[in-house]
Amino acid sequence: MNKELNPAQRRIIKIQTVIDFEKEPKIRHKVLEIEDRVREILPQAAFVGPVPENEPEEVPRVIFPGMESCSFSQIRMDYVVQVQKDRSREVNKVLRETEQKANRIFGAFQEHTGRAITRMGVIVHFVFPLAAKKSSLTYLHRTFFKADFTPPNLTELDFHFVQQSQAKYNINWLIKAVKVSDGAQRDAVLVLMDVNNYLEKTNKKIVSYPNDVIKKLFAFIKEQIRTKLPAVVRNQFTLE
Repeated sequence: MNKELNPAQRRIIKIQTVIDFEKEPKIRHKVLEIEDRVREILPQAAFVGPVPENEPEEVPRVIFPGMESCSFSQIRMDYVVQVQKDRSREVNKVLRETEQKANRIFGAFQEHTGRAITRMGVIVHFVFPLAAKKSSLTYLHRTFFKADFTPPNLTELDFHFVQQSQAKYNINWLIKAVKVSDGAQRDAVLVLMDVNNYLEKTNKKIVSYPNDVIKKLFAFIKEQIRTKLPAVVRNQFTLE
């Protein structure tokens, strides 16, 4: 076991579920008409932005604010969960609840509009706190880079790479040196995992997906977290 970083100490801090759907020009009215159906998940009243009709279709028109927020443009729904610190170690439970809520929100929207999913992605943010007095810059430098990579006065370090899986998914990884507050400030490694089915869309020209794509994508993400995430953060994995 690496004494600087223990993968079992990971914390999930944010999940963003992105669902693209067939264009709905009357998005403001359609979302407001389902507001009562999603009140349990999104308790704060929706804010309807003063966006002119000629603005790009991807600009959000309706926003539900809060720790769990949701926005709708004419072609996209973004459901963002900021995970409370006291729940951040409950990774599987948080993912399961997020999947269920995203499904309920989009399900209510789809039932009312008939719009189908055209693409989907989920972005999950993890932090891995390091042992006390250990440097995240030093950890990433030594773990992921050649010994002769020694820029002077290094103050920030992050890197990004993309994998393809099953001729279906893109997995975007971002790894970054950060600091977290655990009583006292300490260094940590941030790992952002962005999984989407854009690859399948490009290769197979899929027009739309049934709603079970939400379940399938979350199932794939849970498997990647179980099998690959611990190895990625320690640079002990191979690309597919």
